[in-house]
Amino acid sequence: MPLVKTTAIILRSRKWGDADRIVTCYSKSLGKIRGVARGARRQKSRFGAALEPFSLCHLNLFEKTGDSLFRISHVDLVRSSQMLREDLDLIASAGRMVNVVAAITPDGDPDPLLFDTLQQGLASLCESEDPAFTALLFQIRLL
Repeated sequence: MPLVKTTAIILRSRKWGDADRIVTCYSKSLGKIRGVARGARRQKSRFGAALEPFSLCHLNLFEKTGDSLFRISHVDLVRSSQMLREDLDLIASAGRMVNVVAAITPDGDPDPLLFDTLQQGLASLCESEDPAFTALLFQIRLL
């Protein structure tokens, strides 16, 4: 089980079992990956809010041969998505951005330019006066 360190943007996160989360993220060096964060939903979790959608973070992952899921062992939050989650228009536009990336990218196919475009797109939403137009520009640039 080799340790993998990467920078990633969280695309989606869903409940799994009693206290775990399955996290889909887009990594600069690994592409779209899925991982399990054991105990992430517990009250005293070491992950905190770092695994929320639209967050930029540094991940420490363990890769198990023959398993499609990575095991997320440590998360360092680089940029929080709190501001994007406080406004309905911003969350809708950010959701459109990450859904497009999740839909068009295959698992495990890295594209650093796509990662940078998504990172800049999510950051530009915070300063945008028209989030829907910013999301449309992101989609055009992605194509």
